[in-house]
Amino acid sequence: MNAQTQATLFSSDQTEWETPREFFDVLDREFDFTLDAAASAANARVPTYYTEMIDALSLPNGRWGSDALRAETKMLSIDGGIAAGAIWLNPPYGKGLFKWVERAAEEGALGARVVVLIPSRTDTKYFHLAAARGAVRLLAGRLHFELNGKPIANTNGTSTPAPFPSAIVVFGPRVRPGIRLWDWKKARDAAST
Repeated sequence: MNAQTQATLFSSDQTEWETPREFFDVLDREFDFTLDAAASAANARVPTYYTEMIDALSLPNGRWGSDALRAETKMLSIDGGIAAGAIWLNPPYGKGLFKWVERAAEEGALGARVVVLIPSRTDTKYFHLAAARGAVRLLAGRLHFELNGKPIANTNGTSTPAPFPSAIVVFGPRVRPGIRLWDWKKARDAAST
């Protein structure tokens, strides 16, 4: 692993981890996402998304993806669609992560279906909140995050896994809090047969 890759993977300054496309597609087939609540034009996984300019944390509770919000903020959308289905959230990983998980739980309590990708750090406040209020799926293996649409690679060109395990948390109506193991690659393979 070269110095640049090490700096990217192990720096606490690295807060944006681009969701691997193949992993996202498995979840999208299950949840049918219509909004990416923390994205940029370069890494959005859904045509309708919030950026730093439209800060999802500063929006009124219960407004993620609402028609009224779209009219107020001119929410960015590639296809002009309105977000009405499930919300995808791969928030910045840093000191503010608890706020993102807390907000996703609040939106879920207000009726939205929010699916959040978080580091699986079971000793943190955000993870405890997720386990208490959402359905947590601990991922088998480690994700291979991307930068600019390509897997982060070492000097040999081999994709490098994240330095931390990950989990998916689902908040929303009819969600039973709990923790289970989930092998997303098996889900992918089952869907393709």
